[in-house]
Amino acid sequence: MASGVSGYYFLLDESPGTNVYAANADFCSGSSRTVTVSGTAQYLHVAPVDVAGNIGETVHIPVDAEAVPWKLYTRQLVIQGGENIYAAGEEKTWYVRADGSTPFTLNHSAYLEGTASESYQPNYTIYRTESNGAVAQAVIKTPSAAVTADAVYMDAAELSYSVSGHMPLEQYPYSVTIRGDYNKRLEGIQKFTLNENVSGRRIRIVPVSGADSGLGIIYSDYGLDAKNSLTIIGDGEAPDINGLEILENRELIDRNKGSIVLTATAHDDLSGVKDFYLKICNRDNAIEKTYIPEADGSIRLEITKDEPVFSGDFDITVYASDHVGNKRELAYGATEFALQTEVERILEPKDPVFKRGESGVLTIVTWGYADRVEVEFPQELVRLNPQLNSVYLYTDRPGYRQEEQLQFMIPLYAPENKTYEITVRAYKGDKRLEDFPAFGIIEVEGSVLQDFRTRLR
Repeated sequence: MASGVSGYYFLLDESPGTNVYAANADFCSGSSRTVTVSGTAQYLHVAPVDVAGNIGETVHIPVDAEAVPWKLYTRQLVIQGGENIYAAGEEKTWYVRADGSTPFTLNHSAYLEGTASESYQPNYTIYRTESNGAVAQAVIKTPSAAVTADAVYMDAAELSYSVSGHMPLEQYPYSVTIRGDYNKRLEGIQKFTLNENVSGRRIRIVPVSGADSGLGIIYSDYGLDAKNSLTIIGDGEAPDINGLEILENRELIDRNKGSIVLTATAHDDLSGVKDFYLKICNRDNAIEKTYIPEADGSIRLEITKDEPVFSGDFDITVYASDHVGNKRELAYGATEFALQTEVERILEPKDPVFKRGESGVLTIVTWGYADRVEVEFPQELVRLNPQLNSVYLYTDRPGYRQEEQLQFMIPLYAPENKTYEITVRAYKGDKRLEDFPAFGIIEVEGSVLQDFRTRLR
């Protein structure tokens, strides 16, 4: 061209003999130009143009799609698991149980934008992690295979695995890759675990892909890969349970010494509380009862309440779990065992202030499946009635509440203004209660004989 070359017209299509001109082609004035080709057989048609606008002869260049190092792309990384993963409130963020043994699955997907060949196809399934400013990656290499329309599965024995950096994900013995779509697509299924030491840490995981080529490893665009990342938060801590401290080292509960109200709560700073309940199993009567939280999330119950489930020997078990399956269980054994006594005059008024020769009634009530009760009266009263000292056995007729009434008489010649004390003991296993309350005091004033003499006069 006499006036000199000003540029080129070019056109890419699937026809081997297309001639180019201004109406059907693109113009390029530089020394190079990038064109996008497909996976089919194509031809690049190029014709020079001089300064006067004259178009030269078209040159037809076949394009070998299989020889093109096509770009690699990844798809959204997908997490799978059972009760050990839980979606957090943030987008593409999950809590994962961090116990060092329960696996979760990451599904990795990568593809070529063009035709794969036996010498160029996706080979590297890469899980890149970013946590606490540190970067690491786990790399699974799938060897190249003959191009086929069939899906090609490879398991751990056929794959190679490497790690760079301090990887917070621990590899679990399950690795599978699947080639598909004429080797253009590579799916990776890898199981991992998290150790307890990453509990509370945020770990961003970015899917990256790579392919072997004559130019070395060609990687996917990290900027695009990052958009397909997800974040996991390790959770290796079970919920905290509070409000039951009063039961620690407390073997005996006596309702006569005041009511005991438990307010149990459960709290979890990570995935949150999922299940929370309290269960009581009575070992004396086999009654079981389960309590669930009220509207404010707490469980309240009065364990000194007059109910069979709280009487005698019973076990209290509190259970809480979070949304990824971390569980906490606290168990307490307790005995609700109580003794109550009351002394009354048979005549009115009932106040326990007696004259000599009067009769009274001792009422004894036990709660908590007592084995036996022993009663000891003062010797002056026992001499009057040797049957007063009594023993009540309940092993053959157990009951969470037992009541006895014992009638007695004040000696006719008892010293005036003498105080008597009755001792009542209740037993349950190796536990013993003794009652010496104020109502167990008997004060003697005057005598029935004096009243009789007064009436005779």
